Amino acid sequence: MVNIEDTHIDTRTVGQIVIAPSSINKKSYEWKNLGAEIKAVPIELKNILLTSQEVETGHVPNDINEKLDLATYEGEKPQLTHNNLDGCCNNSFIQLGGVLTKIGIPSDKTSTILHWLNKNWLEHPMKTQDIQAMLKSLDGYSVNTEENHEKAIYEFLKIMKTDISPSDILKGVYNNEQTKSGLVYKYLSQFVKEGKAIRIGYGKYQYKEKVEWSDAAPEVINEYQYKIPFFHSIAIFQDGDCLILGGKTNEGKTTISLNMMAEMIKQGIKPFYVYNEAGSRFQKIAKALGIMGKFYHCQHSNPLAIELERNAFSILDWLCLENKAETDTVLKHINDELQRKRGILVIFTQLKKDYDYFAPNLIDHFPTFAARYIQDNEQHTEGHWQCDKIKEPKGNYTTFMLPCIYEHETRVFKAKDLI
Repeated sequence: MVNIEDTHIDTRTVGQIVIAPSSINKKSYEWKNLGAEIKAVPIELKNILLTSQEVETGHVPNDINEKLDLATYEGEKPQLTHNNLDGCCNNSFIQLGGVLTKIGIPSDKTSTILHWLNKNWLEHPMKTQDIQAMLKSLDGYSVNTEENHEKAIYEFLKIMKTDISPSDILKGVYNNEQTKSGLVYKYLSQFVKEGKAIRIGYGKYQYKEKVEWSDAAPEVINEYQYKIPFFHSIAIFQDGDCLILGGKTNEGKTTISLNMMAEMIKQGIKPFYVYNEAGSRFQKIAKALGIMGKFYHCQHSNPLAIELERNAFSILDWLCLENKAETDTVLKHINDELQRKRGILVIFTQLKKDYDYFAPNLIDHFPTFAARYIQDNEQHTEGHWQCDKIKEPKGNYTTFMLPCIYEHETRVFKAKDLI
């Protein structure tokens, strides 16, 4: 919620607003109709917002008439007659109140809305006490029965799917009303016993989804139509594959990333590059390789928040995890996202001083290819890829050593012949 002068406005918190000259989904945005008139907010909407606002103390006024006086209808009244309300004013108002209650509008706000509509829209307004009597009949619409409690909590689980805590349910279903904590734990326990949910950790639950079984042939995933730089000659890659490439600090991960993208650009691809270090020097390397402006890039430090582009070749430089024990969990999330969006994802990760992975037992669970780049001289001009996992090798091998060379002046990194 934001404050605009004396008006509180609910704002959308999920999504993004893009303006020129930004671009997203390969679409560039530009300004249009800059001279167009910006119209005022409709008086009806303004009145509804004013009617629903809270006073400075954060509490709704007890006297409904006091609140209605704050929002006098300034337009031409619709003057709805009983015929306009399907012949029954009472039933129509009760139904409207029921809808408002079901979609989560608090009872005090529902009361305000019905009183305001009665006063400003009806040709012959009803008495205040009549509206109050109607409001009492709305109890049946709220979550106040055992059946409704069970259904509301289960539907929340179904929507959220996994990693759900009791506090999540308390906020999402009961607007953080602490008196409902007992109901939340009661039905979570019941769902686990009935096999409708599973407990996946301390205080975390997951909805148990019914599987839609099929005896039809699964979708055929085609071999990736472009050559993966450095590794095309030793492995077969499919659409949706993830590659893990490790390197030590300051030993060329960004340089290798940009060289991989340069090779993809030569094949007509415009890659996506995600870097997590502020002030990254990838621009200098990109200019030296002649690819600046030929790939998309952004800075992002949270791998769980990254939404991949569909059917894209993407590079994450590099995967930063504070808790290394969560490596396989994070990679599973990224892998699930990749399976939805397809394409190829290359993830660079840090190595220890001895060139070992930080989480060697977890790092290669989900990727189809894993390799570490090891320097062979102090000048960092020669090294080799130690390929640790190849899901589908070309030949009767499971590991390879692939030598490479690096030219400092040109910033070119390339592979030698396979040995």
